[in-house]
Amino acid sequence: MNPKKDQKNKIIMAVAAVIVALVVIFGIVKLTGKNNNKSQSSNSTNKVVKKSTSNSNKSSNSKVKSSITKGKFLKKEPTKSQFNKIKVADTSEKNSKGSTLSEAEKLLGKPTNLTTNTIKGTTSSYANWTYIRKQTSDSISLSISFTNQRAVSKAIVGFKVDRPKKISLSDFNNIKNGTTYDEVIKEFGEPNGLTESISSKKTFKTAIFSSNLNTNPSDSKTANVTFVFTANKLTAKNQTGLK
Repeated sequence: MNPKKDQKNKIIMAVAAVIVALVVIFGIVKLTGKNNNKSQSSNSTNKVVKKSTSNSNKSSNSKVKSSITKGKFLKKEPTKSQFNKIKVADTSEKNSKGSTLSEAEKLLGKPTNLTTNTIKGTTSSYANWTYIRKQTSDSISLSISFTNQRAVSKAIVGFKVDRPKKISLSDFNNIKNGTTYDEVIKEFGEPNGLTESISSKKTFKTAIFSSNLNTNPSDSKTANVTFVFTANKLTAKNQTGLK
């Protein structure tokens, strides 16, 4: 197999996985905003709902355990500083350390939602902290994925950003592969959404820009720009709705 082609395929698969994760996160944020009133009413009772299931597979002698914990919305918006303090482990190194759920809770409080699954001795958890903006009913959401009690990826979606200028299709086309993350931020300002993970000592980031975009009126609500970085260098990009 051609090593270059194999490496390219790996990058494409990684990009696809990150984009799928972002779509899921954006969906959660959108759904949370729509159900703002109902959810806030439920949270005012300070009620936490827990569900757990346990299944056994006789043929493989393996057990699957899962639990869902629903908490309350945050009283304050999670910040970029808090996001930066969450340390993610290098998934390719067994002894690499990442932040624990307890450490994240000390920083952010109890999560709005927590899902935990244990399969064949491996425990995976997904924690989400969401804040609802009362005046606009939109939200900001910080999410962390844990494997065996260590953070392996993190994401934040919903930042309010004032950009120096609107991002146009021409601006997007001028950003070439190899451009650094800092150079993109200097050109466009902070992203509205950001994910981060580490593997093989390389940091993978996906930055999404969804505000102050130069679009047709009909595309203003769905337009976005995505940049994917590997080891601080742009390796892929995508846009929807720019002009």
